[in-house]
Order: sequence, then C-alpha cells, then structure tokens
Amino acid sequence: MSNQAVHPIEDDFHRMQVPGPIAGAGTGPYVGNASVDENVAECVRAALWDLGTKLHDRLHVDVADGYVTIAGTVDTAQERGAVEGRVFGVDGISGITNLIEIAENNPTADTVPNRAPRTTSSRALRKPMLYVTRFCSLEPASITAAIRQGVDALDSFFSKSHQPLPTEVIVIYRNRLRETVIVEVGVPVSEEFANQANGEIHRGWTPSSASVSMVPTTGLEGVLAAHDRLLERARLTDVSPARAIWQRFPLDRPRLSADWPAARVHLAVDAIP
Repeated sequence: MSNQAVHPIEDDFHRMQVPGPIAGAGTGPYVGNASVDENVAECVRAALWDLGTKLHDRLHVDVADGYVTIAGTVDTAQERGAVEGRVFGVDGISGITNLIEIAENNPTADTVPNRAPRTTSSRALRKPMLYVTRFCSLEPASITAAIRQGVDALDSFFSKSHQPLPTEVIVIYRNRLRETVIVEVGVPVSEEFANQANGEIHRGWTPSSASVSMVPTTGLEGVLAAHDRLLERARLTDVSPARAIWQRFPLDRPRLSADWPAARVHLAVDAIP
C-alpha cells in the first residue's frame, strides 16, 4: 500500500451545515413547534452555533413570552459577553436574562469576590410605555399606596380609551434619598397608543439599558437591601450605576396584594460586567 496522503472529501453534501437565521419567527409557530417562543429559541440556538460547538453545547436556552434566559458555563468573561451579543442580535426577543457562569476552575476567569447573594446580568429592549409619577416616603405604606394609585390611574385611562387593562406593570424607583423616592408606575404599550398620553399619563420608554439584578427578600426592606447590594456589585465590577432601580411583575386580581411583590430588582449600569 502506498503512503499517499489521504484528502478528506468536502463538498456541499459532506460539509457540516450551519443553521442560518430564520425569518418570520413572530408571525406564528413553525411546523413542529407549539409556540412562537419555540421559534425564538430555535433562532437563538442558531445564532449561538457560530460560536462553535465547544461553547454551544455548554449553554441552555429558555424562552417565555419573548424573554430569553441563557444559562450554562463559559471559560472567560469575553465568552460570556460574546454569547450575550449573539442573543441580543436575534429578532423578536423582548429581553435577555444572562445566567451564564464563568467556570471556577479556570485560572483566567474574571471572578469578583463577595458576590453573594447571587446577581445576574441582563439587557431589555426599549418599548413605548405609559406611566404616572408619584413622590412618596420610603415607608412601605406610602410606596404601596403610590403604586396602587398609579395602577388605578392607568386602568382608568385604558378603560376610557376602550383598551384591555394592562397585565403587567413596571415600577421604577428614581432618586432614592434618605427619606423620599420618586416612583414611576408604567405599562408597555404600542407606539400608537403611547401617543395618546395626556394629563398625568406620560409617554416614555421601558428600561432598556444593561442591568444587574437579583431576587430580593420579602417586603420593601428586601427591595431596598437588594438595591444596596447591587450598588456594591457595581462598585466591585467597576461600572457606573444609574440612580434608578425597577421591578416588573404581572398584575393579577386583586391588582396588588398586601405583600410586597417578590419580583427581581434591576439596577441600570453603563455596561454588562
């Protein structure tokens, strides 16, 4: 037998096919899928394929109501950022929660000490929003009343406009001082409906910057404590935090219970660490 070199055959049939972007993900479920969320998950996995199978196979994608949660492990912060960049470029997503961890046994991993309790990084897409503003003290009763008044004002505006009542609310806490805070209570709406804002109903945008977040303990005290921990996280990772935090949660009847909503607290930062 001769010692001739063996050349692998590579043509359009034998070459590994790399999935490309899929069009029309939001128009309806693809054949074999039960929902549009499954479409989006397919598009996200296709976008991650270009990063290579070594990285692709270590990641898990979950999509609910257009919000993508990506989990798994990577070796470096650069890989973590590359994954998020790919996901954020997929059409049809409403936001991203990045739960990817950097492998602890990697000596080059960018680790940050004293991170407990655990925080995550995320981005969200900017959407039109209608909101009302309330000024209140840091007492739980004051903020709860402000949120309920805001929801009632929005409900009334929706009813008068013959629109279905909102199913979720975004509460933004701005300029928190020692004894006071500004609360904005808003709901995402269509561009057309946002232009109908008048009176105390203002037109704005949902939070869309990069953010770090964590699930607080119960009560308003837990929300404020989460804010403090997220500020510390921002300090340790050398990013600049904004003077605002927010929560997003569904509005079930009754519209707000006596207990403070146990929704994830987000702190806007100038970059995802």
